[in-house]
Amino acid sequence: MGVLLARFQRVSVWLGFCLLVLFCFSNTPAYALDVFVDDFEGGQGDWFADNGVWQIGTPTAGPASCFEGSQCMGTILDGNYPPDTDSPLISPVIDLPTLVSVDEELHLRFWTWFSYNLSDSGQVQVQVYNYGTETWGAWENIGIPVVNNSSWSLKDVDLSAYAGETVRIAFFHTVLLFRDFTLFDMIQLILDR
Repeated sequence: MGVLLARFQRVSVWLGFCLLVLFCFSNTPAYALDVFVDDFEGGQGDWFADNGVWQIGTPTAGPASCFEGSQCMGTILDGNYPPDTDSPLISPVIDLPTLVSVDEELHLRFWTWFSYNLSDSGQVQVQVYNYGTETWGAWENIGIPVVNNSSWSLKDVDLSAYAGETVRIAFFHTVLLFRDFTLFDMIQLILDR
């Protein structure tokens, strides 16, 4: 691009240029693709519980509301969960996409509220389907077990190691004693690019 100076032939002209560059930083990826999303507003869907302490609805104890909307999944929505009730909440089958560049990552993000006794905890687990044997593998613990949090908080677990696999995800509720409950809402599995 040029600047026409013919009009100023006998006059001294000082030209100045100003380049304004605005840098914005964010923890939001340049591009994110939803692989799986569930907010439980449509009910339980294909989620299921092993050992049955999970319920869907609006809690009447703890925060007394879901993170968003009127439905979330939790262990006994109106009070304390019973002792000795280890129970995973298991997702539907999810086909994870293959990562095509080193800049891509798969993340499981979800909102949770929980109040655990000192001996109780929650753990995210993944189970991979083996097409050769047509069986599910063993449950693998991923991320850090949670032991207490009395407000809604966003959790993020990197699932990039499972790219290209068919998986199920579980929220494993481990109980020795009893106390309050745990809630999950707004579960999202995304491909960050």
